[in-house]
Amino acid sequence: MKLASSRRGPLIHIHSGKSSSPDAFVSVQYRNHWFWIDDKDLASKHVLALIMMLFTVIDTGPQENQPVLTIPVQQVVDRSLAR
Repeated sequence: MKLASSRRGPLIHIHSGKSSSPDAFVSVQYRNHWFWIDDKDLASKHVLALIMMLFTVIDTGPQENQPVLTIPVQQVVDRSLAR
């Protein structure tokens, strides 16, 4: 599978086969086939990282309550001025 670019050729090269490659950067099994990006393919790894970042940015899933951090603050009195 190749995602095409009109200027430089494919943006990402995804290999497929009956078994995963030992040189895979990332691999997934889907319907009895393996799909992977070769660990030496820097351009495809960069495109995958960009896609993952975009998915993270556009994630509109349910927002869980985030923990609240309360930092107690005390007023420090300079005792030398009180005299």
